[in-house]
Amino acid sequence: MLSPFFSIIVPIYNAEPYLEQCLHSVLHQDYDDFELLLINDCSTDGSGKYCEVLSATASNIRVIHHKENKGVSRSRNSGIDVAKGSYIIFLDSDDYLLDDCLIGIENHIRGNALPDVVVGRYTANYPYCNNDNLFNVEGKGVNAFLAHIVDTREQPNFVFQFVINRSFMTHCQLRFIDVRIAEDQVFVVQLLCLMQSLSYYSETFYLKRIRSGSLSSISERNCSTCMAFLSVGIELVKFWSSGDWSIEKNNF
Repeated sequence: MLSPFFSIIVPIYNAEPYLEQCLHSVLHQDYDDFELLLINDCSTDGSGKYCEVLSATASNIRVIHHKENKGVSRSRNSGIDVAKGSYIIFLDSDDYLLDDCLIGIENHIRGNALPDVVVGRYTANYPYCNNDNLFNVEGKGVNAFLAHIVDTREQPNFVFQFVINRSFMTHCQLRFIDVRIAEDQVFVVQLLCLMQSLSYYSETFYLKRIRSGSLSSISERNCSTCMAFLSVGIELVKFWSSGDWSIEKNNF
């Protein structure tokens, strides 16, 4: 069997109210050159059973069941470890893809010399929550993109807005650190500093669902969240100390 073009990795924990819309947004694409990797992180609702039922309907769905709850970071890493696609998309279990986006992204990638990273547009069910500003870059290339982020004080912390070349990811040994909040931040910094090429897919392909109580919307600060942010800071310092970076990357 030939490797698929996309590996779509979905970490799942007690996502039953949103799971059908999320997964069917992939399966109902007018496109089938993908594998759908469902990482059930020891859910206690019906999410795991739903994944198993769904996987019986299509050969390109694979379910991995964790025996203990490991969190989003380690769930994504489980997906990375078994992924076979040329490019990886991270899809959160309460979000969904927009219609016909996968064929559009593949065509874009093939027309842009197979870049390390594709920046794709997302929107959300909340006013003004999008990444439109990332597409107002003056100039081309990685350094122009990073300089634009610095100049505009943009914070592109969500990993789902990036479609990533798996060979590049494997070569750079990119993995998520084991924290329960702000898990995207170290990964995204490493991704953007290590990439050698990128392109911009200007069509909106992803819908982010902002909901009360989700990890991305939690404002409460307790001991565990403070320790998570401390771990993120330590990893960023270690990464920064390990390279000889361009001016743009140092500023970033």
